[in-house]
Order: sequence, then C-alpha cells, then structure tokens
Amino acid sequence: MTEASAGPLHLLGQLDASVALLRPLVSESNTVVDAHVVWANAKAESVWGSRVGALASAVCPDFDEWIAAANTAWRGTSVRRLIETDHGRVGWTRAVSSVSRIDGHLAEVTTDRSADQELIDRLAALDRHYRNLLAELPVTVVVARPDRDEFEFLSPNATELTGRPMGDIDRRSTFRALLHPDDRPHLDAVASLLPKGGEADIPGRIIRPDGSERRVDARAVLTGTSHDRDRRILITMLDVTERHATELKAQQSERLEGLARTAGLFAHQFSSLLQVIGGNLEHMERATEGPNDPLTQSLAAIARAGLLVSGLMAFASGQPGAVEPVSIPDVLHNVDAMLRSGLPAAAGLSIDIADGVPDVLMAAEALRVVVFKIIHNAAASLPEGGSVHIDVRACAEARCHLSHRPEPGHWVRIAVTDNGYGITADRLNQVWEPFNTSLVGTDALGAGLGLSIVHGVLHQYDGHLTLDSSPSGTTVSLYLPAADG
Repeated sequence: MTEASAGPLHLLGQLDASVALLRPLVSESNTVVDAHVVWANAKAESVWGSRVGALASAVCPDFDEWIAAANTAWRGTSVRRLIETDHGRVGWTRAVSSVSRIDGHLAEVTTDRSADQELIDRLAALDRHYRNLLAELPVTVVVARPDRDEFEFLSPNATELTGRPMGDIDRRSTFRALLHPDDRPHLDAVASLLPKGGEADIPGRIIRPDGSERRVDARAVLTGTSHDRDRRILITMLDVTERHATELKAQQSERLEGLARTAGLFAHQFSSLLQVIGGNLEHMERATEGPNDPLTQSLAAIARAGLLVSGLMAFASGQPGAVEPVSIPDVLHNVDAMLRSGLPAAAGLSIDIADGVPDVLMAAEALRVVVFKIIHNAAASLPEGGSVHIDVRACAEARCHLSHRPEPGHWVRIAVTDNGYGITADRLNQVWEPFNTSLVGTDALGAGLGLSIVHGVLHQYDGHLTLDSSPSGTTVSLYLPAADG
C-alpha cells in the first residue's frame, strides 16, 4: 500500500465494523476461485487474520458462501448476506456482510447486528408472553385492521367458542357467516359506525356446526387516531350462554311461581267439585242395571280431570311427592286406556319400550300427570288420522332446553313424537310460558298450561326435557333420573 492509500485505510480502521480488502485469484474463465487478504482492520482480524497474503479459503469460516458472493460482486453486483452463525472466532450471533468490487480488488464490510438480534429476540419473547396471556383469558380476543379482511390475531380459544378450527375463522367475512342471520345487520351497522364512534357493543349469537347457539357479549374498540395508518380494531368476546340460560331460568321461575299460586287456589276448589260429581256418578252407576255408556264416559272424564287437578296441585305445591322407584312400563300400561281416550277417535297410539329399562326416581302420580299432559298437547296438533308414538329407553346423558350442554349420568328417556302440524321456530322458546298457545277462539280457553306444568313438575324431580319440532311433527323428550344411577 502506498502512503496515499494509507490515509483512507487508516480511517477505515476506525470504523465500528469489520473491513477487509482482498485481491482475487481469477481463473481463465474470469471466475474468482480464491483471494489473498491485502488488508484488514482490527474488527476483521479475528475473521481474516492479521497476516497479509493469507488465502480466504484458509481463514474464511464459510468460504463456499463467501466465494459465491465474491463472484457476484466480481461481475459488478454488490451482495449483502446475513451471517447468523457464531463461527467461534467472533462474538457475533448475527451480522450483515456486504461484498463489493473496487477496481481489481474485493472489499467486504461486515456490521455486527448481535445487539439488534437480542432486541428482536426479547420482543419476540414478549410477544409470545402476551399472546399466551391473551389465550388464557376467559374472553376471545380479535385484532384486525379496518381495511383488511384477515385477522392479525385471534385467540386460540376461538375454536372452543365457535366449534371450528382456526383456519376456518381467520377472516372477518368467515366469522360474520357464523353469526345468527338476525344478528348480522347489527354487526354491519357497527362496522360502518365504528370509525366515527371509536367503540361499540356487539351482542350476538354464534351458530356452531352442531346447530347449537352460543351467546356472546362483544365489544369493539378502534385504536389510534384518524390519521394513524396503523389503526387496529380490538374485539373482545365473552361467552354468556350459561349466564343467559340462568337468567332465563330465573325469569321462567318467577312466572311459574305466580302461576303456581293461582293454580293452587283453583285446584283445591275444583278438586272438591270433582269429588261431589264423581261420588254422585258412582252412586248412579251402582243403582242402574248393566253398563251405562254415558255414565262410564263421565267417570272416565272425571278421572282425566283428576289427573289435571293432580298436576296443578303438584305444580302449585312446588314440592315433589314421595320419591320412589317407579316402573315406567307399569305406569304406561295402567293409563293406556286413559291416554287413548285423550286422542281423537281416528288417531293412533304406539308404545315402544326397550328391554331392561330401569325404574325412575319419581312419584308415580307425577309421572302419570306429565305423560298424560304431553299426550294431551300432541292430540291438539294432530291432523285427521294422525298418530302419536312413545319411545322409552335408557341413555347416558340428558339434554335440557335451558342448556346446550348435556348432563352425563344414568337416565331414562321418554320421547313422545307426533306427526302433527309442528311449532314454528319463532314460538319454540315461548312454549314453556304459561297460557302460551297457538289455538284461537273457544279452543284456546284453558289451553297453554300443559308444558308449563310438565316443566315445573319434572324439574321438581331433577329431571330435564327438550322439545324439537318441524312442520312434519314434534318430539318432546323427558329425561328422568334412573333408580340404579
């Protein structure tokens, strides 16, 4: 090196970077095959060595990668490469190297980026930490850009909430499709008003693949200012399905308590009248010779009315009768004639009882009441020549119209299915309310108490019930605790 060049090299030596100057060995095809170290500053000596004339192949720890970069630079294109491995002679965990051609030489400048990498690693660790915290929260968190469909972040617990894998719910459009159709307009309205208001509540219902609904209370917040290009929408969703079911159950209990008080007063008065009428009819039947159809029919009607009154009295008392093991086949056999008398003349009734059905823990009278009332309800919707089917079998879990989660255990299910007109979707949640009926005119007088009474009586014995309906018919399922459970 000349004295003229020593000045600039001296300045390069002061840089906080590795600087090396090399003279390439070039083949006949003008390909760099190796290079001699001409000069290296203090930062580069640990890599290239301090001895002038050392071959790159002898001292360069990643010579194959370096020679490829050197040939690209020799042809006139500077090369930047990332060095991520500590080669032992340097303290780098990450560095950026640039190889360029300067006349007949190659120059490599390498900048240590270890501190930057440590900062990146710390930020990544913090990001993982906060993502884990978000994943463990009882709420589902969503982060999205206002101008993009893809979510930037979605809590893993979204799979439990929606019943779908993460890949199916990673966009706003796909998530919107999970909402109940009646709730989507509200979401669209919030999306349009959010940039103006900054935050909004979004209550709604998510439809799971099995058809069940999860109710959520959601809150959306738009972060940043109106001039901020990095604005984000933060949405938190809390599953309130169970809380809603509890509140609904409490509301139903209040309505039923009011009805029970009225029913109790009515039932005691009406029971006295039935006893007088029944006693007189039995006296008249004994006084006549041979069977008397009008009297027999009247006594059967008195028996059915007695069941209605028994149901009202059990419902009004709020206390279960004597709990004992009860045989469902025996109860159905004893009331078979009465059940058939409650159906239209042309209607059919079939009963299928599985083998080995255990007894249930319930008062026999209460069981007769609820079965009779379910049959009576089915009869009201039967078309000409319709039919009712009763299916009895043991099962390992009970469903409840107040909860989407089945309750495991030992149960007996009594399913009463009719092929009547069914119940419209908008009335399914109202059928348990007292005096709620689809009948009109004189047919509606006194109607609408059946399912309310069944609901009240059954829950006194820790039972459950569900109702499934379509235009082709209705199934009411009673779940009673088995005596062997």
